[in-house]
Amino acid sequence: MRYVLLIALVMFSCNGEPPPPPPPPTCQAWGTFEGCECPVGTERADVLGVCAPPRVDRRIDLGAARGVTAFSLALRDVTYIKEFAYHIQRNGWTVLRVGAQTAHDWCAQSFPMELAETDLLMHMRVAGYLPCGPAHGTPQWEANLKRLLDTTARVHNVWIQLIPTFTYKSHNEGTQAKNIVYFNKMFDRVNQIVAAGGYQHVVWEVFNEVVHPLSQHIKDEDVLEMFNHIKARTTFPVGTDYHGGGEGEDWKGRYPYIWRDVSSYLAFHPPRNPEPTYATMEAAQDKYNYVKPVWADETVCWASQKNIDKYGLKGKGTIAMNGYGTEGQRMDQVVKHLRDISRVGWSPTYHSIWGIECIELGRLPKWEEIAQ
Repeated sequence: MRYVLLIALVMFSCNGEPPPPPPPPTCQAWGTFEGCECPVGTERADVLGVCAPPRVDRRIDLGAARGVTAFSLALRDVTYIKEFAYHIQRNGWTVLRVGAQTAHDWCAQSFPMELAETDLLMHMRVAGYLPCGPAHGTPQWEANLKRLLDTTARVHNVWIQLIPTFTYKSHNEGTQAKNIVYFNKMFDRVNQIVAAGGYQHVVWEVFNEVVHPLSQHIKDEDVLEMFNHIKARTTFPVGTDYHGGGEGEDWKGRYPYIWRDVSSYLAFHPPRNPEPTYATMEAAQDKYNYVKPVWADETVCWASQKNIDKYGLKGKGTIAMNGYGTEGQRMDQVVKHLRDISRVGWSPTYHSIWGIECIELGRLPKWEEIAQ
């Protein structure tokens, strides 16, 4: 200790000034910047509290979209969101389909008790893979959405198909006019966050499955009013999904004319088990001559054996092979359908249980397997 003090005294006496303090340590990329300096190639991302790569967000080419379900991604931390985005990027996918929140319809306490005995609502009340998050408009909800947008904005060639009304379609103000105002205000809150952050990697979807037993009070004309409201306030693409009519090979592939002119892209949720064939979808394209991009943005759902056992998914019609067979057989069914969609010239979305709950990364086919 005496020698250290002596050396310090000598150094001080040589120039009359104390030695400069040592430089702060270098932070890790995607790590906190507290007490350290961000490494070269990164910057302080104040929204995230980490040293992150610079933002690379830009507007989407709708025709080149290929999506992955990521419904609950806004609930997760920076590390998981980043890893999810890189996971889809490495496998050649580009669009994350995300709910702006996972509250209300995914939270058991929100269900009207007089409806709770229906099969659909009873299923949704107990489905463990539907995580209940903070209510729309709360401070935690806002922080979650900012974290999602700012993290994904720093990953090349990743876009967000953002659903501002997600899990709120059962909400009913009592009249069509009041419902339109309510849902438009939901969009306005989400859009304010997008606009304030200057984020460019956003595609809007007005509703998820608005034609649904939970949303019979919402009419096609109400959705049209929302389209007009959104398009007046954003330059980003806007769409909404439709079932298309019919089942299996009898699937019609019809998109409502009332939305066709205002939609930037036409989105379908085709039937599952069986899915429409390539010939069926090609016939629909030929019949209706869709000149706008067409997205099949929710397809037959892949589930791991772990998911099936944990959530009791055997016999569930939305799951590949109705939840039976092997993991490989279920994936083969999913890949075939995605490949058929791509061959028609439409954009497919890979749908999965792990993408609904967003708690761990799961199996994802490479895009090159689809676009053969």
